[in-house]
Order: sequence, then structure tokens, then C-alpha cells
Amino acid sequence: MGYKFRYAVLALLTVFVCPEVKSEITVGVQDTNFRLFADSQYELDITVSNRSGSRTEIDLVWQGNILTGMSENLLTIDRGTIRIDLQADSKKSIPISLKIPPSKIRLQYLLRVEAVSENAAAKRYFLFDIYPPADFSRFRKKEHEKKAGVYDPDGLLTGVIRKEGFSLTRIENLQQLSGFHGSILLLGIDILKGEHPSCPIIIPLIEGGMKTLFFTQQPVSDTTFEGKGFTTEKIRRFEYIVPDISKKTELGLRAEGRKKQRHYITPFADGFFMSVEQEEGSNISLEVIPCGKGWLFFGRRFLAERYESDPLLPHILKSVLKMLDNL
Repeated sequence: MGYKFRYAVLALLTVFVCPEVKSEITVGVQDTNFRLFADSQYELDITVSNRSGSRTEIDLVWQGNILTGMSENLLTIDRGTIRIDLQADSKKSIPISLKIPPSKIRLQYLLRVEAVSENAAAKRYFLFDIYPPADFSRFRKKEHEKKAGVYDPDGLLTGVIRKEGFSLTRIENLQQLSGFHGSILLLGIDILKGEHPSCPIIIPLIEGGMKTLFFTQQPVSDTTFEGKGFTTEKIRRFEYIVPDISKKTELGLRAEGRKKQRHYITPFADGFFMSVEQEEGSNISLEVIPCGKGWLFFGRRFLAERYESDPLLPHILKSVLKMLDNL
């Protein structure tokens, strides 16, 4: 099979590749975002439903293959079969385990599931993205501690910092915050929520040239910034884009007040931020407001809250930190 044709086929292999057809048997998967950590074992429930009016014995067969953009062959790493007995108009969840290999590049995992009874059959394909660990070596260097600090009184960022081993100045109180002279500040508080006592300290630091990142659950509007010293007229919005691993893309990334930067995205790249217009209901990953000589970056709180359960989020955070570091 030719390279281009193979990817034309793979482009169709999403959750809906083999849609359920009206049948006495159906199969599906539960509770997954279709993203996996490399070098891990992932527990998954396959749901089998018997929609017939009688008790049925069903053979459930599954097979897992690793796909890469460099190989025509599919590497089978998981397979299994089990016979289940289902009463009429009932369903059952079957736990299976997927063995995800270590990798330094982004891969894909194709799970094929088939359920067969004497009178009916159902087949589904499910495609998962496998993410390697994000490379934070740049932010673990000892010299990075001199320019980057974290103020996290509520512990929101504790798990993230511990897992990635960031080299940061730990700021424990408002007095230390007012005396911080670095250029990057990570905040574990939502400075848009109410009148936080740190705001009178943080805003002058940003105006003086500091780049600050915090996370919020609030929808952003003009009223969100009233009385806080920011203007939404210059707000820039960026959406995180995961590239198609089957092709190369060249994009320009713009930030307010910066020259255009060219980013060459090769296959298996982590992803990148692209400037977008905000639309109702759109998933904006990062918003940036210039303030004096500095910048205020804010993303969604779930990036920190779900950090250890979603393999895409470390790559998003790495891209945010690179933007902070490069401005």
C-alpha cells in the first residue's frame, strides 16, 4: 500500500471509523479521551450490548496495533479473546489492558474490536494518540531558577512542578513576591477572581516587564478586567493545534509586539499555538494581554488539574513556557 494511500485510509480511522450498524450486537469503549502516555499500561472497558430478544453467547476479540508514519507494517502488541453470555437486551463491560511502548515520537494505537454471535456480528476500530514525555530540560537547568519563580499558596501547581522537576524560585508570601526580580512568574492563584491581595504587587511587576502565567475557570470578558489595570483591546488569543503526524506543516506564530517567527513543524511534533479569533464555544488554550512592558498569560485551570491524567497537557504547558521564555 502506498504511503499517501495508507494515510488517506488512516485519516478515516477516528472514533467513528467503523460506525455501529443497526445490529443485535454493538460494541463500544467507555471513559476515554483517546490519548495515551508512552511507556504505560492503560486499562480500558469494552462495552458489549445484546439487543436481541434472547440470551446470546458472544465471542469478543480485540487486537492492538502500533502505527507510525515511517512504516508500512502494523506492529501487533496486544490481542485477546473472551466468550461472554448476555441475557436478552442487556450489556456488559469487559476490562482489557493496553500495553503502550516507550517512544520519543508521537505514535498512534489502532484498537480493533469484534463481537460475534451465532446470528450477528459487530466490528469497530478505535484510534488513540500516543504521546512521548514532554521535554522540559530547558526549564530544569539551575540557571533558570534565577529568572523564573512560582507563587502557589493554594498548591494548584505542586503536582506539575514535582513531576517535571522545574527549577524555580519558590515564593512563599507577599513580602517575597514584592522582592522577586526575575522575568517569569507562575501563579497558582486566579488573579481575576475577586480582589486577591497579591494583585497590587503583581500588576506593577508586569508593567515593569515581567511575564506572568496563571490559570482561570472564568469566562473572559471586558468586565473580568475592570479595575485591574488591564485593557482587553490588545488581547491576543491562541489555540493549541496538534499537527497531523502524516505530513509537515510550516506556520508563522505572531505575538503582540513581536516579529513574525517561523516554526517548522515536522512529523510527530508536540503541537504549536496558532493565533485565532475567539468564537462562541471555541476552545481557546491561551490568552495574552500586554501590560506596560510585560505580559499576562492565562490559560484554563484544567491544564493544572488534569495534568497527570492527560498526556497532551504537558506538551501544551511546554509550548506556553517556551512562549514565556522567548518573549
